Amino acid sequence: MIEFYIILVENEFSGNAGSVARVMGNYNFDKLVFINPLWNDKTEGLWMSHTPHGKKIFENATYFKNIDDFIEKVRPNIIIGFTRRSGKEREISSNYRDYFNNFFISSKDKLKEIDLKIALLFGKESTNAINCYIFLQTLIHLH
Repeated sequence: MIEFYIILVENEFSGNAGSVARVMGNYNFDKLVFINPLWNDKTEGLWMSHTPHGKKIFENATYFKNIDDFIEKVRPNIIIGFTRRSGKEREISSNYRDYFNNFFISSKDKLKEIDLKIALLFGKESTNAINCYIFLQTLIHLH
């Protein structure tokens, strides 16, 4: 079984988090994780997650102070970080795309036999920088 975790690092606006929860529900993802969110009021998030499945996902999200706590508790097999920022240090080459495609194609049968936890990591809205977690963008860790 494959479990996906959608992780928002230092999310700045609960409304955006609510929108993410709504979209997750549309695609049958249900594990939303907040790492040190920068908002305290959930009102806008609940409003933006307004579908029954989105609201449930938002209300049942788990919270961690930092990414290390999440890794220790959940023990994901793969963590993939995303950014909208480009740059010579963060450019995604076709080699990475080929690597992931080949990995999943060649591992398809093996993946059916194991429990796999995949974490998809997104940085804050204003900078989308994962700063001290930038190393996770290319980390692939299989237990």
